[in-house]
Amino acid sequence: NPPRARGLKEASEELEYLKMSDEERRQYERFIEKRRYDATMYESTYVKGWNEGEQKSKQETAKSLKKFGIAVEIISESTGLTAEEIEKL
Repeated sequence: NPPRARGLKEASEELEYLKMSDEERRQYERFIEKRRYDATMYESTYVKGWNEGEQKSKQETAKSLKKFGIAVEIISESTGLTAEEIEKL
């Protein structure tokens, strides 16, 4: 493939957009908006799940350390959980 000029792809996409009829543009805009919405929903769900998993992991680690008699202050420092959270485990 020969080298392409910078911005050529974007210019081509813009030209295709400009060739569309008003109805095609509306449909395209709805499609793009739905893709953005889906991406946002996926990302927020993923981040929420990740955070919940990370919290669960910290709690499991704290439980294990607590069973071995490790001081709450050390567990807190190691996991980032508060002393109150650790005491509840």
